Amino acid sequence: MSPDKSSEHAELRAEVREAAARGASVEFKPDKESMIYQFSLRDWSPSGLGILVKRDSDIFKFIRVGQKIDVKLHKGDATLDPNLLLAEIRHISEPSAGLHPNHLIVGLKILDRI
Repeated sequence: MSPDKSSEHAELRAEVREAAARGASVEFKPDKESMIYQFSLRDWSPSGLGILVKRDSDIFKFIRVGQKIDVKLHKGDATLDPNLLLAEIRHISEPSAGLHPNHLIVGLKILDRI
C-alpha cells in the first residue's frame, strides 16, 4: 500500500482536530476473513478520526481508500462503553516529517453512529 502523497485531504478538513487522550484507540475488522485490528487514535474531530498504523502492518492487505467499515472507538484508557461508528477510509498518508517514524496515518470519516 503506498500512501497518498498529496495534501489534498488536509485541505478538505472543515473542523479542527484535537489530540486523542492517552490510551484512546480504534478497533475494526475490515472483512469477514480477517482478524480484529486495534490502533492508537492520533486525533479526532466530531466527523473524523486519525489513526496511526505501522507501515508494515498486514492491515494494508485488507483496506483501501473509499472502503466503509464498522469501527469501535475507545476514547481513553477505559474499555467500557465504546462508541460504535460507521466510517469511510478517506486517506492513507505520511505523517509530518520526523513524527511517528515507520507509521502511516489512516484518516476515517464518521458516516454514522451505530
